[in-house]
Amino acid sequence: MPPLHEMASPFPCGLCGLDGRRGPDNQWSNQFRALYCVGLDTSQPRLSGVNFCRRFVSNVFPPLPHQRYDEGLDFSTYIQLHPHGPPSPQELQTLPNWAWGFHFHDSCWRLLEQASAPAPVDLKLLWRILHSIPYAASLPLWGHNFGGLYLGSRRENRGGDRFVILGGSSGLIIPSACHDPFEIPELKTRLDQHRIKNDGTALTDEKSMPITPTSTGTSDPFSSLPGELREIILTYVDSEDILSFRLSSRAVAATPLSQYFFQSRFWSGRELGFYFDGFLLSPAEKIGIDWRGLYRSSKERIKYNMVGLGERNRLRIWKQTIQPLTQAMHEITKLSALKGKPESDWPQESDENPGGTWKSIESLHYLDPELVGAIQRQSIQVEIELPSSNIEAIHVSFVDFFGTKYISGLAFETENGEDIEIGYIKPGSEEPLLVEACLEGYV
Repeated sequence: MPPLHEMASPFPCGLCGLDGRRGPDNQWSNQFRALYCVGLDTSQPRLSGVNFCRRFVSNVFPPLPHQRYDEGLDFSTYIQLHPHGPPSPQELQTLPNWAWGFHFHDSCWRLLEQASAPAPVDLKLLWRILHSIPYAASLPLWGHNFGGLYLGSRRENRGGDRFVILGGSSGLIIPSACHDPFEIPELKTRLDQHRIKNDGTALTDEKSMPITPTSTGTSDPFSSLPGELREIILTYVDSEDILSFRLSSRAVAATPLSQYFFQSRFWSGRELGFYFDGFLLSPAEKIGIDWRGLYRSSKERIKYNMVGLGERNRLRIWKQTIQPLTQAMHEITKLSALKGKPESDWPQESDENPGGTWKSIESLHYLDPELVGAIQRQSIQVEIELPSSNIEAIHVSFVDFFGTKYISGLAFETENGEDIEIGYIKPGSEEPLLVEACLEGYV
């Protein structure tokens, strides 16, 4: 391991984009974990322990996820992380235990764990994603600028727009980005203010406003349903449609808007689905919440933009990275293994491909290599041989990733019923393309 004074400063977090900041109030931003692999074996990604990354003392981590820097561990047992991809054969000869991967704040990682609960974060699946998308200096390029942490600016004598990193060495600071996204005191205070009181006053649902339904009991299809089922149906109705729905049915009008109904307003994809702390709470924390009061308070705060800096930072990370990432991981679990025969799992270096599998992407010119390092991606060639019989249809598999729909695989259906597949297939969700003429070739 190189001397401490030769070690680089912390790289940005792959979930929030912020690097380590110095100061007594920002200790959270200097506590990092790493998701890493050793050597060329990418089948067993590992989560490191937590290290406190100081200036010139970084990129070293306790090897096991339960270990922490403040537990008196032997520093010689730490791993050193090389962030620029898998090692070359020469590097493996000099350092057989070459570890490489991505950095994450411990707070941001715990937020990802909370969003993935009750299941643990799938390390292999997350590594598969990180291993496939472009990245710069171990910072994944998710397709956004981390909420303004990377600002476009005109670089003289270079031409074009570049990105400037706002880090510890920059004089430009977004105040909300300095707040711990996991520990937010103002959110805890607000939840404590909306707990059901010991006397049960908040537990009693309010009586519904006087409504004169237009339907009669005999023609009302909801009158035969039990109240519990009507309550469940109400949770799937948008808030702006509730009044019209209750006017159309006497039975629905008599069904009170319960705590369960107001809790449904915070479900993912619902009216306050973006209001992250409503559904990132642990099961124990959800017990006893006055969801009606929290709903009204949240609507008022949003209306008048009364959101604290800590809330802004957590909402930034949630909306831009955590939520789409957890959704993408759910989508990718539906994909098959890679269909087709790769030319090589690890293409050898050559004059045309000096970096082997890992190559720079020249089209991503808007990131300054002097600031973030060379842009990297993984590429792999897969070949199939189509049969001589006619192709009757092509079935296309898609995957949603960070709000964009991508083609993940193709299945060619032949006239004799044989299917030839390439890429990642999503069984049961393929979209067919009929081939009306003979398909002579495919590129």
